[in-house]
Amino acid sequence: MVCRVGVSSLRCSRVCGASRLHWKIRSLRSDFNHKLSTQLARTHDFFALEDLNIKGMVKNHSLARSIFDAGWNQLAQMLRYKAERAGKKVVFVSPNNTSTDCSRCGFRKEMPLSVRTFHCERCSFETDRDVNSAIRVLNRGLEQVGVGYAKLKSMESGVQSLNRWEIQPLVEAEISGSPEVYRGV
Repeated sequence: MVCRVGVSSLRCSRVCGASRLHWKIRSLRSDFNHKLSTQLARTHDFFALEDLNIKGMVKNHSLARSIFDAGWNQLAQMLRYKAERAGKKVVFVSPNNTSTDCSRCGFRKEMPLSVRTFHCERCSFETDRDVNSAIRVLNRGLEQVGVGYAKLKSMESGVQSLNRWEIQPLVEAEISGSPEVYRGV
């Protein structure tokens, strides 16, 4: 960087250092998103993503920095073009009420963001709020392409509620293979 006349050499070096640091962070984020999207596009056949309004989300100044640092839009665009190039299906679904509607019966339960466990009073389904939201997004995506709904299978314990450690192999196995699908809720 060429510093203009009247700017101290210390300020010039600090501005150059900050610029290099931001470039390095941007490059690391881009590299991570490329590697993750490539791996996902190779290992999965179907992707359902929330069509997030990021411009609206960054109006909350306490969340803005973490939202920009995550690079969601960049990851979504990379995943879209790599999956479509590989012949995979990518759909974007509305994020409305994904974390407040029960993924099993559809019952809506309003709750503050500080509550991290979703418990349905109607069907007694209990899981992490983010897992419930991910299941809702998957079901909306499957519905959008006309397949139906993903049916959750009980793990070896026989317990119907899933915790965060049990959902990862379940979702991975169902999406990478052919999910057991049923019509209706």
